[in-house]
Amino acid sequence: MLILRLVAAGVLVYAGLRLRKYLLRRNSSAPQAPATPGAKTAPVEDILMEDPICQRLVPKKQAITVRDTDGLHHFCSEDCRNIFLHQREKST
Repeated sequence: MLILRLVAAGVLVYAGLRLRKYLLRRNSSAPQAPATPGAKTAPVEDILMEDPICQRLVPKKQAITVRDTDGLHHFCSEDCRNIFLHQREKST
């Protein structure tokens, strides 16, 4: 009878540990709230612009820009800017 009680206690402990692990894993995948109540998220420092030549995303502050009749264009590198300008010269 003692062995049966020990086995039953072991099964209950095992089930409790598995349940605890499941609940912890489920809670950790949930989105986290700010650390302190009323805390705000950090402001966006820069936005990403798409290079019209290679379609890479480049931060607006770091982009190389060219203004023409179509507006302001943002490039990830001098090479992409030069390709763009060369294509514009060909089309005109």
